[in-house]
Amino acid sequence: MLTCPLCGGRDVGRIAPEHYYCWNCFVELALEGGEVRAFNVDLEGMLTPVAAPEEPQGEGCS
Repeated sequence: MLTCPLCGGRDVGRIAPEHYYCWNCFVELALEGGEVRAFNVDLEGMLTPVAAPEEPQGEGCS
């Protein structure tokens, strides 16, 4: 994995087998069954899933 699927940043490092960390958006990424799942890491180290970004509606966009 070379780029973060959320922010497109290239500062992604491997922290464990099939687990990566993005230093641009501060999320942990896990490869599970061919899919990439993103998690926020709280102060106690607990992981909470990041909601998938919604498609732009086209209204109010510049």
